[in-house]
Amino acid sequence: LHDVRSFPCSEVDKGEDTIHVYKDGFKIEYNGVRDPETFVGWMMDIPDDPVTIINDEHDLEEFEDLDDEVVRIIGYFEPGSAALKEFEEAAEDFMGEIEFFAVVTSKWARKLGLKRIGEVQMLRPFEEDPLFAPSSADTGT
Repeated sequence: LHDVRSFPCSEVDKGEDTIHVYKDGFKIEYNGVRDPETFVGWMMDIPDDPVTIINDEHDLEEFEDLDDEVVRIIGYFEPGSAALKEFEEAAEDFMGEIEFFAVVTSKWARKLGLKRIGEVQMLRPFEEDPLFAPSSADTGT
């Protein structure tokens, strides 16, 4: 990790069990096992970008290889859209915990079962069917 900085202890509450790692200006929280090998392994797995855009077979393979390992969220967006930017910002809050992927072409959307622009799915380990995010934030309340 090239851009990891330490911050004064005053920024962390005393007695807190979470380790805070700062990368590229984003805070990532670690709540895992406290041994050096596990922690360093976790740090090395933090992605450089919060969202992987699937646009070739290698990216698709990376997505599929995580099938039963981690929670994955995938969305279908217009390239450069405000919705994609919001998706990336949301992904920053979960770096190191959830893997985020996006597609920006109909070809890759079809391959991944995404039917319409703006569709977002959550795939959890060992579950066959994805969870679909509501198409609107309006909950009717």
